[in-house]
Amino acid sequence: VSSSVAYVAAGGLCTVDVADPTAPRLLGRVDTFGDPRAVQVAAPIVLVAAGAVGLELIDASYPTSPPALSTTPTAQPALAVAVGDHHTYVAAGTDLLIYDHADPAAPQFAGSLVLPTTTGRVAVAGGLAYVTSGGGTAGRVYVVDVADATAPALLASLAVAGYPGAILV
Repeated sequence: VSSSVAYVAAGGLCTVDVADPTAPRLLGRVDTFGDPRAVQVAAPIVLVAAGAVGLELIDASYPTSPPALSTTPTAQPALAVAVGDHHTYVAAGTDLLIYDHADPAAPQFAGSLVLPTTTGRVAVAGGLAYVTSGGGTAGRVYVVDVADATAPALLASLAVAGYPGAILV
């Protein structure tokens, strides 16, 4: 949610006016090229992890008809996205991908780290990325130093019970 607009990954990107919480209303919708799995806002840009298509950037300045700005392919399906400063962090397959989105029309690859297992979700805070992984009865949380986006480094990992379906820092 950004001010009074919520961004919903639902067969595309939907913008919803939530100024009156008792009466939310659809403002607009834009088709995404891929299957939207997760969204993050870095005003005025909405970043969409779009499955097999990769990362899509959409201009949130126009909530009734948000235009697509760019699509950046990923080698493996983009399942999660997080934002820190002017960098975008994408969990895709076993990769943590980092892009500089200072120019949203042409995001630039900054760096990546291959993790030992398939990624699930990602959160970023204080120069660190926290990436979940796993399935079934076992999962992991990886802590990655992303202070230098061009050279992310695995700092630690922790085994957790069950599938870590979400992470927030």
